[in-house]
Amino acid sequence: QGWIVDKAREEAEVRRLASQAAAIGRDDAFALCWAGHALVRVCRDNEAGEDLLDRAIALNPNMALGWRSRAYASLFAGQHEMAIQQAGRAHRLNPRDPVTGIGLLMASALFLLGRHDEALVWAKQSVRENPNAVMSLRALASAHAFLGDLEEARRIGQEILELDPTLTLSRARAFSAFRRPEDLSKWIEGIRLAGVPE
Repeated sequence: QGWIVDKAREEAEVRRLASQAAAIGRDDAFALCWAGHALVRVCRDNEAGEDLLDRAIALNPNMALGWRSRAYASLFAGQHEMAIQQAGRAHRLNPRDPVTGIGLLMASALFLLGRHDEALVWAKQSVRENPNAVMSLRALASAHAFLGDLEEARRIGQEILELDPTLTLSRARAFSAFRRPEDLSKWIEGIRLAGVPE
């Protein structure tokens, strides 16, 4: 959402709190899940984060949030098909929970796989669930851009910049959790086509 101001300080604080949550809640799937997700998403520490997420799922294999978070870790690692399977499991476990963010997750994985029509469908669902979520709007704009609908992509790009005036391509690169350069390049190209400045 563009809320981080001091990246190094806030990453260090997230790491401290995630470690503390994981230690105190070592037998609590919910605590392990959020700690793992924070390490993957904010600190980009996939190894430690995935370990916590796998422990959370082992403790409670029926926790939709655990599968959703594990799917995000797979997405960022470039395992897009696996991310879709894990997100599908989360969706089956809790199909009516907008907090799980399955629409954004599916849109992102499908977009990076080049399945832009399907990505557009999921991105629209994600935006319906939360119209002010910058990441969902970015997925929607990117899908439109790669489908050749640049006018709609740029209209959405203006919406994004109104919600997050600090967004630039360089800032998006700096805060991205994608580990594979080709994933990051495609993600950045989508929002570039939507009008996000360098």
